[in-house]
Order: sequence, then C-alpha cells, then structure tokens
Amino acid sequence: MILFLIQTFVIYLSLFSFSAFLKEKVINTRFYNLNIYETNLIVIIFLSYLPFFINFFLPINQVIIFSTFFIILGSTVYLINKKKLLKKYFFKSIIITFFTFIFLIYSYTSDDAASYHLPYSAIINQDKISFGLVNLHKRFGWTSISQYLESLFFIDFINPYLILSPKIFFYFIFLFNYFSFLRKESNFKNFPLSYCFCVQLIIILVMKFSNYHGWDNDMMPIQLSFFIIFLLLQVYEKRKDAKFIINNKKKYIFLFIILSIYLFTLKISYSLFALFFLFLIFFIKKYYKFREITLSNYLILLIPLFWLLKNFLISGCLIYPLEKTCFNTQWSASNNLNTISNVNYVSLELKAWSMGWIDQKEKVLPFLEYVKDYNWLKTWASKHLLYILSGLLKYICIILLFIIIIKFTKKNNYSKNNFLEYYLLFIKKNNFYFYIILSNFFFIIFWFINFPLLRYGFSYIYVFILLILNPIIYFYFKSINIKKVGNTLIAISLIFLTTKNIIRINKDAKKGTNFYQIEMFNNQISKEKINDNIYIYYSKKSVCFYSQAPCTHFASNKKRLRAEYIKSYKLYYESN
Repeated sequence: MILFLIQTFVIYLSLFSFSAFLKEKVINTRFYNLNIYETNLIVIIFLSYLPFFINFFLPINQVIIFSTFFIILGSTVYLINKKKLLKKYFFKSIIITFFTFIFLIYSYTSDDAASYHLPYSAIINQDKISFGLVNLHKRFGWTSISQYLESLFFIDFINPYLILSPKIFFYFIFLFNYFSFLRKESNFKNFPLSYCFCVQLIIILVMKFSNYHGWDNDMMPIQLSFFIIFLLLQVYEKRKDAKFIINNKKKYIFLFIILSIYLFTLKISYSLFALFFLFLIFFIKKYYKFREITLSNYLILLIPLFWLLKNFLISGCLIYPLEKTCFNTQWSASNNLNTISNVNYVSLELKAWSMGWIDQKEKVLPFLEYVKDYNWLKTWASKHLLYILSGLLKYICIILLFIIIIKFTKKNNYSKNNFLEYYLLFIKKNNFYFYIILSNFFFIIFWFINFPLLRYGFSYIYVFILLILNPIIYFYFKSINIKKVGNTLIAISLIFLTTKNIIRINKDAKKGTNFYQIEMFNNQISKEKINDNIYIYYSKKSVCFYSQAPCTHFASNKKRLRAEYIKSYKLYYESN
C-alpha cells in the first residue's frame, strides 16, 4: 500500500510538471492565459487520444506505456529550477495521493467497471482494434474515451492499480481550479455570476462524487459539462469588454472546441452541451472572424470522425445502438433476436431500463409496450423522480442554509421587496443569461422523453437549477467578506470529503473488501478456442474485471460465435 501511494504521488507530480512545461513552452505561446489546471486538462485529453489513435494500429502494450511515461517523468527535471512551483505541486500531489488512499481503501468495484470498463481497457492493452467486438459484449459498443486513458496508466511492471489514478487526478484538476478561482477576490468583482456558479459547483462536486465507487464513466462528463458552462459565463460577463475578448478569444474558442469533442467521446448523452458554442460565438462575434480559426482547431475537428470510425469497426454502427446509423457488414450486430447485440433489441432495452422497467411491481410489461404512450411514467416517477427530487432538495437546503447564515450574521436589510426588485431587474438586464437557462430546459425535455435516467441527464438538471439560483446567491454575497467565504468553503469541502470517506471506510470494512478490485484471478477465467489462432476468455462469474482479453461473461452465443483475421486485424461475428 505504501509503495502504491508513493507511485501515485510520483505520477501526479509528473503530470503537474509535464503540464507546467507545456504551459510555458507550448500552450501559452498559442493560447493566451491558460492556467495550470486548464493545461492539466489539455494534458489529460492528449493522454486519452494518444492511445486511441495508436490502437488503430497497435495494442497499448507496456513498451508504449513505458515510453510515454519516460517522457512525462523526465519533465520533472523542469521543476528542479522552479522551486516555488515544485513546492506548490508537491503539496497538491500529496493532497491527491491522500485522497487516492481514502477513496480506494475498502472500496468495492462497481458493476459497470467490472463488467465492461476494465475488460475493454484490457482489450486495448492486449490487442489493436478488432472488428465486431459487440458480438462478444454489447456494452463494448458504448465504451468511453476514458477507457483509453486508463489503459495508458495500466503500468503492469510498476503497479497495475495505477490504472485508477487518471480519474482521481481529473477530479482534482477541477476542484483545485475552482478553489483557485474562489481565492481571488477580484474574480467576484469581475465575474460575479461565474464566482457564484463556482461556489455551487464545489458544493455539488463534493456531494456527488465523495464516493469513488459511484464515479464509473459519469464523473468525467459531468465535470466537463459543468466546466463548459463555467467558461461560457465568464465570456458572457465580459462580452462588452473589448480588451478581455480580444486577449482571450483564442483561449475560449480552443477550449470550447476541444472540450465539446472530448465530451462527445466521454458520454454522447451530454453532447448537447456542445451547442453552447453558438452562444460563445455570438458573445464574441464583434471581435472574432472565422478565418482566425487555426489549423490546429480544424485538425481537432477530425477527432469525432475517427471516434465514429472506431464505433463502426466495433459494431457496424456509427453510434451503437442507434439503428439509423448502422450498416450491414459481416461483423455488424446480428438481426437475430436471440443474439446479445441485436441493435433494435438493445436500443429498446436501454430505453426501457432508463425509464424504470426493472422497477415494475405488479404486471410486468414487455419493453415495447412499457415505453409506449407514457406507460412508464408512473413506475418511473415512483422511484427515479423521487430520487432526483431528493437530491435536488438536499442541495437546495444547503444553499438555503448558506443564505440563512449570511442573512442573520449581517445587519443588511434583506427585505422581500428588495430581493424581488433585484431579481426582476436582473432578468431585464440579462436576457441572454436566461436564454442559456431556457436552452438547458429544452435539453432536459429531450432527456426526459428519450432516456430519463439521472446519470444521463444529471448535468442538464443541475446546470438548470444552478443557473436559476446564481442571481439569488449573488444578491446575498454582495455584502459579505468574499475571501472568508472562499477559504471557508475550501476547508469545509476537504473536511467533508475526508469525513465522508472515513465513515464509508468504517462501514465497508465490515464487508470484507480490502481494496478496489481491478483484476480477475486466472482460475476464474476459462479459455475457448474460436479458430487455430484466436481465443476468447469467458468469466466463470458474472463479470471479467481486468483479465486476459478479450473477456466476456456472455456465453449464450458461444456456439454461433466465429472469428477470423482480416490481414492482421481480428474480426468477430455470429453465424446464422
């Protein structure tokens, strides 16, 4: 355990060092004023797409991983002559390492991670891209770019558990960025709405993601979608400041493009946030011309095309399991209803489950009948709606408590009439702010009609609520010591994360799990020959974890499953 913590500390410090080097030597020569945390984010995105592109031609084996980290570790030399930065990043790396320990100790692996996140990362490490992987496991058709990021951190010759480190680093990139933003009093004056939004984001992030077990593939896109709105608010508040826009337009254009694309490859259900790019263009249109878009921005736009190509090679669909995007190929998900990856069936199944099909108590309707004519609404409301409302209520109660404390500790006259007058005036002066809210409301409607599961729409719901509450918080913040608010919130956040996990550790220690499990024992895997040169591994349990690849726990199509080589690429398909 101690060795693992030392190794994670070195990884975190190296990532900070690599980011600091790129910030000074590359990033800020092209995109003005990116802070270290925004640069950290660019590095994480780069380390996600690097194995993604390589995997079209090669497995992400230990040679590639070692070569990558040799370069990253080498960048720590850069900090030797930067003693102030070294001290700063050394301290932050210790904080992240501490939370890595309390996040993972006595934590148990989520079903999704054990079922297809870790197995897919194993495939990336052990083989280059294969045709028709959905014929082994339907969920391989909607994996995230985060699986490629994790595969690059599976440093087996040092410690395989380092595969867990990039998501934790990603989480603290945003938390530290918001902490830094709050500690600058001038930000409240220059970006009051962004500042209040930042306060709310910190509260949400420590409430929602205090338990690593629940992160799965949801934490990263939720963080990213919140951050896109955070950036948009900054531009909105400075839209009339010509100097600010001219000096920062390249930065915001670049960030919006790369973050929107990264969000698309993290979780497609949050892709609607990319439409806020249109608001950004509108806010800066007086000072920006499309011919100013650089070649690098155009090259970045190619990434979604390669992501769709990856989807096509794996499933025969550009977006699996959306039938209209599917093509008839040898490796396409079969039209046979008995197969595990049938596009129509899987699409219907996903929709029904997101609408609470499993929660039916009396008469159990089949998928097709359940999703028709809002037959699902009563069942969904009895559990999912209550769960959503309870979460919102907890958050709103915290904000109200915050406001009550401010109101009764200050002598200012916060009358009802003063507040209503202020809010109406705010609406009148900030039409486009409410257009942003209205847009997000339409996103919620789209989510509700199509896939009303909280994990698919968390950001839409909470951005809507946070933006509505923002002016209210600003009204009460105007008369208080902002510096104290920032420092107090930072301290409370770290104490809350620590306390919440200590309570969890005491509870989970009784369940017998010592540490977050990533690997499956070899004696729990069976090896099946498909042809002379291709093998598939089947889990004797219900999941595979990280193991020999490709591994699946679906054995119902074993007799129909076939495999062959197309040149040097493996192709999996089902016989009729």
